[in-house]
Amino acid sequence: MAHARCVVCDSNTELIYPECSDYFCGAPGKYDYYFCDECKTIQLHPLISEEELIPLYQQYYTETLALPDISTTSSWKSFARRCILSQIGYPADRIERILGFFLSLFPPIREKAYYDLGYCFVPYKSQCRLLEIGCGTGWFLKIMQNHGWEVYGIEPDADAVEIAQKHYGLTKNQVLVGTLSLNELPFPRESFDAIIIRHVIEHVPNPKEVLAKAFQLLRKGGVIALATPNGRSLASRWFGRYWRGLTPPWHLVLYNPTSIRALLKSVGFAKVRVRTRVFPAHWVYTASQ
Repeated sequence: MAHARCVVCDSNTELIYPECSDYFCGAPGKYDYYFCDECKTIQLHPLISEEELIPLYQQYYTETLALPDISTTSSWKSFARRCILSQIGYPADRIERILGFFLSLFPPIREKAYYDLGYCFVPYKSQCRLLEIGCGTGWFLKIMQNHGWEVYGIEPDADAVEIAQKHYGLTKNQVLVGTLSLNELPFPRESFDAIIIRHVIEHVPNPKEVLAKAFQLLRKGGVIALATPNGRSLASRWFGRYWRGLTPPWHLVLYNPTSIRALLKSVGFAKVRVRTRVFPAHWVYTASQ
C-alpha cells in the first residue's frame, strides 16, 4: 500500500478515503486522503501545488467571492458591540466598559459582537498593523479597519482582490495579489502586530513554510490567529469521506487541536491556545448529506 509523509510530524500515513469527489464545487477528478496515526492529521496525496490550484479556483471555487453583510443598522447593536469589545481593549467609555463586563458573560451575545470570528477577532492595540493571508474579498479587513486597525491582505484570486478594492474601498497598497506562500510580500521582518489566517491554512501545501514566514513578519509580542476545520470533529468521524470539511481538492490538510498546536510550535510559536467551536451543526449536516 502506498504511503505519504505527514506534513505536520513527518510520520508515515495510510490511505483512509480513496477516490473522493468534489461534491461542493464540481471540480473534476478523484482524490485520495491519507491519515497520520501519530498526530491524526488527514491530508490529500499527492498534494496539489498552489500553481495547480489557482486555475481550479478561478474556474470552480466561488467561496472566496462571497460578500457577507458586515453593516450594523441597529444603534443598539452597535452600542452593545462597543461595550463588549471594550473587554478586549477596544475604545469605550467607563459606562460602556462596565456594561461590557456583564454582557460578555453571555457567550452567544459575545460571539455576535465578535462577528462570529472567535479568536480571529484579535484584541485591540492602538496604531497597530494587521495582515490577513488569503483575504478573499476583503470583508474581514474592512471590519478590522472600521475598528481602528491598519490593515493589509494578500490573495491569489485577482477577481476577489478587485471586489475588495471596489466594494470595500481597500486600496491597491492594502490588498495585494500574490501567492499564499508569501513570496511576493513587500514587507520586511517584524512588520505586523497581528496576522490572520482564516480558513486558508488547509488550502496550503507547505504549511510549515508559510507559518515560518508569518512568524518572521510578526513583531515582538504579536499574535497569529487561525481558523481551520477540525479533522477530528464529531462531524468528521460521523460522515467520513462525505464530511463537508473534507472538500477535495481544495482542502489539502485537515488538522486537529493536537496537530495544529504541534505545527505552530514547530515554527517558533511559544504560546499556543486552541479552541474548538461548534460551527452551525445544521449547515454541516445538510452539506455533508
